[in-house]
Amino acid sequence: MAIEFDPIWPAPESLRFIATIAATVWLAVLSLWSYFGVWSTGSRRRKAIVVLRLIAVAMIGFVMLRPRVIYPEESEQSQSLVILADQSRSMLIEDGPGGLSRWESLVNSLETSKEDILAIQDQFNIYQHGFAEQLDQNLDLEKLPQGQQTTVGSSLQDVWRQYSQQRIVAVVLLSDGAQRALQPRDMPVLSAASLLSKRRIPVYTVGFGEASLTGKVHDVAVRDIQAPRTVYEKNNLIVDADIAHSGFPNEEFTVQLLVDDVLGNNTLVNTSSEVLGKDDASSVNVPLNWVPNLPGEYKMTVKVDPLSGETITQNNQFSTFVTVKKGGIKVLYLEGGIRPHEPRAIRRALDESPDIRLDRRVLLNPWRPDRNVVEDSWWEPGQYDVFILGDLDADRLSKEHWDRLRRAVERGAGLIMIGGNHSFGPGGHAETPLADVLPIRMDPFSRDRTGASIHLDSPLKVIPTEVGLRYVMRLGTQGRDERSWEGMPPLDGGNRFEEEDLKGGVQILAMASEGHPLLVAWEPAAGRVMAFAGDTTYRWIFPGNHRGEHIRFWRQIILWLSRKDDETDDHVHLALNRRRLRSGETLELFASAADSEGNHLQNAEFEVTIVNSKDETHKVAMARDELGARGEFDGVLSSGDYIAQVSVQSDGNQVGKAQVRFLVFEEDLEWDSPANLALLQSISRETKGQFLTPEELPRFFREFRSRPLLSYQSRREVSIWDKWPFLLLFVCVLSVEWILRKRTGYA
Repeated sequence: MAIEFDPIWPAPESLRFIATIAATVWLAVLSLWSYFGVWSTGSRRRKAIVVLRLIAVAMIGFVMLRPRVIYPEESEQSQSLVILADQSRSMLIEDGPGGLSRWESLVNSLETSKEDILAIQDQFNIYQHGFAEQLDQNLDLEKLPQGQQTTVGSSLQDVWRQYSQQRIVAVVLLSDGAQRALQPRDMPVLSAASLLSKRRIPVYTVGFGEASLTGKVHDVAVRDIQAPRTVYEKNNLIVDADIAHSGFPNEEFTVQLLVDDVLGNNTLVNTSSEVLGKDDASSVNVPLNWVPNLPGEYKMTVKVDPLSGETITQNNQFSTFVTVKKGGIKVLYLEGGIRPHEPRAIRRALDESPDIRLDRRVLLNPWRPDRNVVEDSWWEPGQYDVFILGDLDADRLSKEHWDRLRRAVERGAGLIMIGGNHSFGPGGHAETPLADVLPIRMDPFSRDRTGASIHLDSPLKVIPTEVGLRYVMRLGTQGRDERSWEGMPPLDGGNRFEEEDLKGGVQILAMASEGHPLLVAWEPAAGRVMAFAGDTTYRWIFPGNHRGEHIRFWRQIILWLSRKDDETDDHVHLALNRRRLRSGETLELFASAADSEGNHLQNAEFEVTIVNSKDETHKVAMARDELGARGEFDGVLSSGDYIAQVSVQSDGNQVGKAQVRFLVFEEDLEWDSPANLALLQSISRETKGQFLTPEELPRFFREFRSRPLLSYQSRREVSIWDKWPFLLLFVCVLSVEWILRKRTGYA
């Protein structure tokens, strides 16, 4: 037994005690001084008053010291042992001794140790848990593992939290160590082990399985498919399927591409037979193609027919969504010279538009059937919407081919001839059937001329006309186009056009700084035709750094030639960060709305919902920004098909609606999980535990039986200054003093 003090003063411990004694003595001195005359009179009653006051002061000092009596006690500490068993699906992989699964090996190890575990229950609290996505409260060895994740790190953290008030002597972790975890259960394993190490809790790991699955698992899986999110009708869509396999070297398999439309109609659109690699485990890329004929949203599925002896078939297919839009434009670019810069710049500019497909052919020699392959299908109706002729001499094609091109234009195809030494008159086109549809009159004798009479060699600044700024020459918002063109680098010369050479009805879209027409257009019969004197628009890209303007210029030319310039897109758009996501992942959405001029509506109100196949809706909160509204949905969506919808209003009026389909899937992370025994060993080292083989587990529990129980000393504290008898005594002292003072006449 001992007595300790805890003075009330906010000072170091040694000073607090001195301060309390000093304060008590000071109060006693004040009391004696106030009763100085009373004490000297010698009356017993008056002396008793002073004594009682001093007793009260002493009691106050006693309270300020806050004394307590300490009684030391010694007792045995309750100790606990936690057993964690992996119940994820990877434990069903049969790579154990004698062909046993990892789970069967785990169960056998625990059954063999059952008597030893029961024997130590008198000494230790035994807690047994299974874990996969979450930590189960009880371990059921009769239940086959079905977990879709292995959350080793988060499960160890759960133990650290759940048993924070208990003395854990050890954690026994039975697992293959193959952590496969998604947010928010993806805590790093060694970070969780560090938490246990700080509390001196050793983790004894028991490993199951092998570090390589070669020859153990027979599986063919579609891991991924690469496909554009958006394509245009009648354009060829190429889908690259990534097929992984294990246990099937040199095996032939069949891959199918199936398409579901919005009504759920399923169609097989492509099939490919491939041979897997020579290695026992590898992957192969399989290209599949499909040409959609109608616009709409389609669900594409790549499926592999199951092979004989395949262990797992759930991963034999992979799905995603693609949007097919109306209005895909097919362009044929025929080039006659070796000019690397301009053809490459035009191709790259048009490749930026997903609705434009460009095919380029170079015809270098004078036309002969055995040298230049020219397909008759090029000129068939609907094969190509627009033709580009770049520095293509008349002798590169036969007269019959030129006539077919003329008829294609008269039926409605678009055509543009760009400048060059072999374009227009200098290229001999005045004597081809194409002269009937080109917007300029060409001199047949110009083929033999050179110099300034047919070419402008000085730098040419492009000056758009009022007609050109209505569409083709617009580079930005209305009113800023002329200033935009002033900042564009000049062209390196061009073919020489004269206004008197233009045919009737031809419109001048741009002039050269020399005062000559530069870009002209007209509409012969059903088609549209342009003549462009320049051939160095690549100068706008570098060093002028006007790549965006260059892309827009060529896109608008193609749209005008194909009669798409008067078609406007919907004013409401909805975009997703992905069309395929795992269950539990966050979906990001962006919605925008524009007026008829293409300007963003600043006062638009967006209402976004997610609808499943049962017509159940989830509302998405959207935050406005200058371009539209953005939002995230992080609620858990079960696997299946969904539709994200947006409805937009502005000033109380309905602007429009849009929707996008997407897919939520449950990914099986477990079936291709080789054991990670090295990770289990790292956990044991971090926590000062030990890595065990399944055969060593019974010995471990037998050794645990001989462990002595830890004892610890505790102390029981009894404070005597804050108890009711002390308060009663203090009240009595003051009461008696007051009575005596009253009777003596001092009160």
